Amino acid sequence: MFLDIIFELITIGAPYSLLFCILLLIILPVLYIWCVSMCQKLMTWRISNRLGVKKGWLALIPIADCYLFGRLAQEDRNRNHPEKKPIKWGRVYLALLMAQYAIVLLFIGLLFLVSIFPENDIVYWISIIIGYGLFGMRALLALATMVLFYTLTYKIYHVMAGSKAVLMLILSIVLPFLQPVFFLIMGLDDRFPAVHPADAEAELVMDDLEECAENKSQEEIREEEPVLCNELCGVQSTAE
Repeated sequence: MFLDIIFELITIGAPYSLLFCILLLIILPVLYIWCVSMCQKLMTWRISNRLGVKKGWLALIPIADCYLFGRLAQEDRNRNHPEKKPIKWGRVYLALLMAQYAIVLLFIGLLFLVSIFPENDIVYWISIIIGYGLFGMRALLALATMVLFYTLTYKIYHVMAGSKAVLMLILSIVLPFLQPVFFLIMGLDDRFPAVHPADAEAELVMDDLEECAENKSQEEIREEEPVLCNELCGVQSTAE
């Protein structure tokens, strides 16, 4: 029924109906992509707040959202391997993107140079050689950016979902439309971020110490549970 109405609009309504249908087919996908993009940006902002990452509003600013994306991925190392020096993933991601934009600008400059000297063979062949080189560099940078993007995505999944990160990454690669869905779930579900083994162990130690403290004095705990007392000192010093 709906298809019949569309067909009548196209055949009877002359060029205006055809133009309307074409615009409709263009506008609807654009609106869908914009809505999905905004949803992912808002969830990135929410995830940054839940992880304690400052300036989460950068998720709403183009290019700056890439820096925030890398900053969220950095939290995986900060939380699971605090003894190691953190990698500035946000700066690396921005550097790759800026390099691609620079290559595009250089390519446009070459086209402009050829248009100024259309009959100069030297300029023409130099532009051809440099242009192919820039095209190859652009392809390599695009591949590196894609690999880095999925690496950062995995790190965000890992810090938020723990052991489910590998499955979520595979599904995001095979079915890319699932990535915004995963970000929506991680942003709205209170079960994320997941409790990692180190955090769980620290919580168990604190629970044991609180249970002992309810029934015994500090002197009795030091005599009977010296290991727990040492762990308590370590937990307290880490928290400070």
